[in-house]
Amino acid sequence: MHLLMHFKKCLKNNINYLLTDYQVNIKTKNADAVVNIKMTVKDEKNNISVIGMGTSPDILVASIETFEEGVNLLCNRGS
Repeated sequence: MHLLMHFKKCLKNNINYLLTDYQVNIKTKNADAVVNIKMTVKDEKNNISVIGMGTSPDILVASIETFEEGVNLLCNRGS
């Protein structure tokens, strides 16, 4: 399901997200570097935390995909 659809669903259920941890790991420093992201996203209403992980050569793409994974995990738990 698309991220915006999850946000709409979760907003209807009054889920409040809090990013409680954000870690970046880059193993190499050349043009072929891969960024590994690990973040903890918390549903403050239900006091549930999940960990999302993502990998991409682009730190923004990896971060967005990781946050999306966390949102998906929280929304699926709240279903």
